[in-house]
Order: sequence, then structure tokens, then C-alpha cells
Amino acid sequence: MWSIKTFAELSNQELFNIYYLRVKTFVVEQNRVYQEVDAYDPNAIHFFNEVDGHVNAYARVFLKDNTVTFGRVVTAADKRGSGLGRTLLEKIMTAIRVYFPNRAITIESQYQVRGFYQKFGFEVIGEHSSLNPQNTFGCGTRRSPQSLTENDGHEFYQL
Repeated sequence: MWSIKTFAELSNQELFNIYYLRVKTFVVEQNRVYQEVDAYDPNAIHFFNEVDGHVNAYARVFLKDNTVTFGRVVTAADKRGSGLGRTLLEKIMTAIRVYFPNRAITIESQYQVRGFYQKFGFEVIGEHSSLNPQNTFGCGTRRSPQSLTENDGHEFYQL
């Protein structure tokens, strides 16, 4: 079942299940040491698919520096390739159009999933840095096309 909730609306069990999936994926599976649970969570809108007490897909959306951002986009390992990620991103983009109309969208994501965002019309507007140990890149969408630019060695995307 799909849910969209503010931080205050999440039950303790839902929050635990969300954090469990995020840490399992981003910290343990990907062997990345960073502050996974951060100060953006309390101000975010949380999108997730939960079945039988397991979160299968998740992302959060929030305002940052007067733009909309979404991140921590994740699908459980045993559900990848099932279409949950596509459905999740469709739900995110619909909610952004409704709740944050005409706002710029900027996101950061991992380099290896750039093709996923390109399927939704995102275009590279910056370069990936081979010096970036976590292979992250920035993504951004704008209401109108902008020229390609470089920014701090990350890949940036726009719609």
C-alpha cells in the first residue's frame, strides 16, 4: 500500500521500517559511511510502499534553499525491477506539481542510477567527478530548459 505522510504522521513502526531500508541499502549494501538519518527528515514529506510490515520503496520530498528536492529514493533489493521505483517517481513528480507548483527541483543521487532519471526526461547539465568516493551527482529540473553547465564536478540534470 502506498502512503504519503509528514514526519509527524509516521508511526514509530513506519519510521523504523523506513530507516531500516535506507540504512540497509545506502550504508550497508553500498558500504557508504555518512549521516543517513539527518535534519531534513522531520521537515520532509515521506512517500513509501509498505506490504506486510516491510517498506519496499521510499523517497522523501522537502524544500531546501527555496527549491524542492527529493532524495533517499530506494527500492528494496528483492523488489528492484518490479516497477516500484517508476511508480514512486511518478507519485513524487505529481505531488511536486500539486504542492510546489512552478518551483525549481534539485536532487542529488548516485551516478549509477542516472539512466533512471533520464527516462523521466532529465538531462545532464554537469560532469561526474571520478574523485567523488560515493559516486554521487546532483540532479535538477527546471520549468524551462537551461544550458549545460558544470558545477563542482557532479552530474546535474534538468528536465
